[in-house]
Amino acid sequence: MTTGRTLGSVLLTGGSGTLGRAIAANLETRASKMTITTRVPVDQGRSAVAADFRTPEGLEGLRRWFADGAVVNTLVNNAGVYLRRPLAEMNWDSWQELFAVNLFATAEVTRLAVAAGCTNIINITDAGWHRGWPNHSAYLAAKAGIVALTRSLAAELAPAIRVNAVAPGIITIPAGAAAPTEKVLSRIPSERLGMPEEVAAVVRSILLGPRYLTGEVVAVDGGYGHR
Repeated sequence: MTTGRTLGSVLLTGGSGTLGRAIAANLETRASKMTITTRVPVDQGRSAVAADFRTPEGLEGLRRWFADGAVVNTLVNNAGVYLRRPLAEMNWDSWQELFAVNLFATAEVTRLAVAAGCTNIINITDAGWHRGWPNHSAYLAAKAGIVALTRSLAAELAPAIRVNAVAPGIITIPAGAAAPTEKVLSRIPSERLGMPEEVAAVVRSILLGPRYLTGEVVAVDGGYGHR
């Protein structure tokens, strides 16, 4: 039962993207305050903190926000960047930037939030974290790192703090990416792409769910990961 439970003060990273907006809309009715991070200024009618996770300097505004006494009860690490590129076209800087956004920032924001009183954490990974996809080595390596981080912190921070992960499948098509082929769609038992609102609903369910649930990775992929 989740009736009457609240999430307190929520921090959602990557709140200006398609999935971030869906998560924010779903959680704000159970939040005493909703704060999002965004790399570019947006007006969603919510409190926002500018943060560019590509560099350590880009996190200074968020660090100041915490230093000024911000309280965070619930954290959703949603910020990320999608990259589909063959190994031959990747260089050191490419790997560094992708891991900075998709993994390093997740760890740093989590550290700051835990120090600010956070007890409920969800990390957004990818349903393909345990699969091998051509031209996705860097992206999936970072997403697999999020799973390892989630499970390790769930053990380290228990029993006071819960840490779980949600792994979306093919939910939205990133800008510049090719649409899924018929072959890919045929491997999804649900026979369709997912919707951001469906991922957001699972995030909410876990956050408001049993406190005995921790260290888990919940896939929202239409069954694709089991094919």
